[in-house]
Amino acid sequence: MLPLFAVLLLAVPAPVGRLSTYLVVPSCRFLDTRQEIAVAPRGPIESFRALRLQGSCGVPLGARVAILNVTVTSSSSGGDLGLCSSEQTAFPDGRPLACPPTVYFAAGQTRAAMAMVQLYGVHEDDPEESDLLAVATLPAGSVHLIVDVIGYLR
Repeated sequence: MLPLFAVLLLAVPAPVGRLSTYLVVPSCRFLDTRQEIAVAPRGPIESFRALRLQGSCGVPLGARVAILNVTVTSSSSGGDLGLCSSEQTAFPDGRPLACPPTVYFAAGQTRAAMAMVQLYGVHEDDPEESDLLAVATLPAGSVHLIVDVIGYLR
């Protein structure tokens, strides 16, 4: 016979809602600015780069969240770097209002962090549309960004 509290727990219905499915992809290097250009802000402003993850590295259109390994390296000064949904843009020039830091770093330091980042819904017929922003906050200089995709939520 079950204790009374176990019977009560079994009688409580589970919440009904939209559940996410976690899907693993083979580790894929999505971005490595050492091979391209550095995310390079000038002065105490946020420098950002718009990216499109859906449709590459095994992440299909319609993915809601990306699971990423984010690494910063070769920074010329300390600061932070955040990844966030591109729907957080608000200023007329496209700069994001706020993008919470994903990783903090000091000058010359290499740091890595795991991140789950919500993706903005993109349309298949618009290849220029971005779903992800990389935002660097540094007093001066630049930092290189490496992003590896390890999975997504649908």
